[in-house]
Amino acid sequence: MATLPQMAATKEQQEAANLARLDVAGIVSVVLPLTPEHRLPAAIDAGQAALLWLRDVASGGSSNVALDSAVERLRSAADFSRAFLIGDSAGGVLVHNVAARAGEAGAEPLDTLLLAGGVLLHPGAGVHRAGEEPVGAGEPTYGLPRS
Repeated sequence: MATLPQMAATKEQQEAANLARLDVAGIVSVVLPLTPEHRLPAAIDAGQAALLWLRDVASGGSSNVALDSAVERLRSAADFSRAFLIGDSAGGVLVHNVAARAGEAGAEPLDTLLLAGGVLLHPGAGVHRAGEEPVGAGEPTYGLPRS
């Protein structure tokens, strides 16, 4: 019997496989460090590293890109001029943060990898009922330490 984390990963993998079967996109699924063991910005850092890895794949590789058959298939089939980041729930918030970091002044250039957009599915940011103060108002967000 699958444990809850295994079922969640299986659901996400199934959704990615369904998209890939449509043959309209190359799919790269990133395993990110989870809280509470890894506090933010660890997941954002890992997302940024994955984006830079994809840039290296798009540009023909570097010493940090393993040349295996899956990478070669991705390199030959994907259109790196219109990449999308997709995340569900907290992953949607990460999509926003990774894309924002990629667009910051002084960020490493993405070269031949062009971000066409982000798809945020049920992002968990800024949700509150009308007339109520947002949960955690005045508190630091994303688990960052107070300064």
